[in-house]
Amino acid sequence: MGRAEKGCPICYHKLPRPGEVLEPYDEELNYFMWIPGFEWKPKPVPEDDAYGSEHSESEGEADEDMEEALKEMVENDEMQQKYNEKASGGKVSTSDAAVLARQLGLAPSYADVEKCEQENGNQLDYATFQQFAAQSTHPEDNIEDLVGAFAHFDPNGTGTLTVQQMRNILMTFGEPLTKEEMSVVESKFFSGNTVDYRDFCTRVLARN
Repeated sequence: MGRAEKGCPICYHKLPRPGEVLEPYDEELNYFMWIPGFEWKPKPVPEDDAYGSEHSESEGEADEDMEEALKEMVENDEMQQKYNEKASGGKVSTSDAAVLARQLGLAPSYADVEKCEQENGNQLDYATFQQFAAQSTHPEDNIEDLVGAFAHFDPNGTGTLTVQQMRNILMTFGEPLTKEEMSVVESKFFSGNTVDYRDFCTRVLARN
C-alpha cells in the first residue's frame, strides 16, 4: 500500500482516472506527484524525436538538391552507358563507381565512397550507383569558401597563384590529388605559369 493510499484511503480510491483529468501528453503523470515533497520530472525525449520532423524535412530537401544538381551535370543516358561499360553481373564495385563518377564530371570524396560502402556493401546496382552519383555532386559547395581557401596562400591579394603553388595545395591539403589526377587538372584548367584561382574555382564548380 502506497503512502497516499495509507494517508487517505477513501480519497485515494475515489480519485478519477488520470486519462479523465490529464491531457494526452501528461499520461506519464501519476497521483504520487500530488504528495507534498514529490518532485516530478518529465520523461526525457530522445533528441531524434524532439526534432525528428524538422530533421527529416532537411534531409529530404538535401536529397532533392543533390538530385537536381545531378540532372544539371549529367545526362541520364550517358550515366547509364558508362555504368553498363563497367558493370559485371549488373553491378559495379564502389571503387569503380568512384571512377565512373569522376569520368562523369562529379567529385566523390573518400568519405562519400566509404559511406556508400558501409551502407550498401562493395557491389552497387544501377539504382544505388545513381544515389551515389547524386551524393557526389556536393551542391552545398560554395565558391567563396573555395576561393577563400586559395586566398590564404595569396597574402598580397593578387588573385593568382603559380602552377607550382596550386600543385602543392591540391596534392597536400584536404583529400590530396594523386599525380595522375593532378595531371588531368593541369591539362584541363591550367595554361601558363600562373593560375587565376577564382576562375579555377568557378570552372571546377560549374554545373555543366
